Amino acid sequence: MSDIPFKLTDYHDLLNLYKIIMEAKFHPAPVNHEVAVSPFTAKFCGELVDLLAQYEQETKGKERWSDWRMLCRRPDYRERILEQLCRYRQDNPQRWERMEAAGKRQLLRNAISPFTCSDEEFDELQRELEQRIAQRKPTSDGRLKSCNEVFLHAKAKKIYRDTAEFQNILDALRQAEPSLRLDWDNGAGEEWARGWTDDGFFCMLHAKIGVAFVRGLRSVNAHVAQVFSALYVEEVEEVDALQWHVDPAALRAFTPEVCWHASHDAVSEDGLSLNDLYFATV
Repeated sequence: MSDIPFKLTDYHDLLNLYKIIMEAKFHPAPVNHEVAVSPFTAKFCGELVDLLAQYEQETKGKERWSDWRMLCRRPDYRERILEQLCRYRQDNPQRWERMEAAGKRQLLRNAISPFTCSDEEFDELQRELEQRIAQRKPTSDGRLKSCNEVFLHAKAKKIYRDTAEFQNILDALRQAEPSLRLDWDNGAGEEWARGWTDDGFFCMLHAKIGVAFVRGLRSVNAHVAQVFSALYVEEVEEVDALQWHVDPAALRAFTPEVCWHASHDAVSEDGLSLNDLYFATV
């Protein structure tokens, strides 16, 4: 196969390519989880930063990239790396279990690139990863879904500018379905509004990010469905069934708009219902 030439000669083109790769590699809600742990992505991203550091050192006398690449200075990216690997394991449980220790360490190194850390920091990161994985139940059997994943996708789709914008959504739902009864106390600072009809329709909407848990969406009229089209909708069958799991640490890191108030004794993060989620975050 013949070579395919590709060349960048402008510093700002290189900088923008680096930003694109970093966005893809560390996005909190990726479509393809393989990107974060790919050896190609790790190599390419590292080489881009090497080139940028070389350019700035030669033309501007700067060495800021060495400090920037230290993972200990970037707790935000450290948290993303841990969360990405936890998701990778959840999506690939059999592959993860068959993987030898050296392979798991290499995945972690791939995920870290282009950041750097000492051997001691790397070992600590690996121990923390193992602890998180041990605390989570795999979702490959379809029994438990991740609330974190839902909130990340919802946040990427919509964040309400203010309470008035959320109120407009509720008003539109009332207008679309007059029989809908809505329960939301803005004065009490409630994070969720819940609505239901006599024929079994139920919805639960967050007041800060555009997520709606909905039961019986196909039973409502097209006007209601049109209102929900502006939100990230997660259809559910039951509100009392233990169908969800959540990582409160990841909530605080990536979707702080959803505040987890409950202790583990009050609500188990490893198996909760929508009603549990409501009372733990309302």
